Amino acid sequence: MSQTASATQQHRALKILAKSVYRELKSSGYTRSDIVAFTTELLDLVTSELKQENGNDESREVARDSSAS
Repeated sequence: MSQTASATQQHRALKILAKSVYRELKSSGYTRSDIVAFTTELLDLVTSELKQENGNDESREVARDSSAS
């Protein structure tokens, strides 16, 4: 299987997962506002992780630059 096909399948799987989670939240009585708050929390988690990874990358660059001096 090619990488493109694999990426397409992964994208489709994520869409199905998102729709399933959305339907489950709605059927459990969560409001649109609750669901937006939930997705905001997910985005915050991803953003924090990306910031940590970028911070670690920058720390490595600073350490590399310091050792080169």
